[in-house]
Amino acid sequence: MSAASTGGARPPAILFDWDNTLIDSWPIIHAANNAAMKAMGLPEWTFDQTKTRVRKSMRDAYPEIFGDRWEEAGEVFYAHYRTHHLDELRSITGIEDMLSALKDAGIYMGVVSNK
Repeated sequence: MSAASTGGARPPAILFDWDNTLIDSWPIIHAANNAAMKAMGLPEWTFDQTKTRVRKSMRDAYPEIFGDRWEEAGEVFYAHYRTHHLDELRSITGIEDMLSALKDAGIYMGVVSNK
């Protein structure tokens, strides 16, 4: 990060999103969403369909997909996610080096997520 890219001043802190910024969460999102689809008797999505269709928060997207049972589908999603996420999450290539450089530069960092 150069001083020119920050208007001449280094930021004191940077907040990162979690999903697909620091880690590749597409595989676990795909698997957890398909667990919900299957539990609700709907056809499962391909990986490409998941990447194309998952754009909204659960509270916005799931009522459109699951109707009145959207909260039940959400519970299935999160149960699957909690059970399997540590096995499937991978960091984005090069992210560890970037975070280390930011730490060495004295920049505070944080993570925000809706999960």
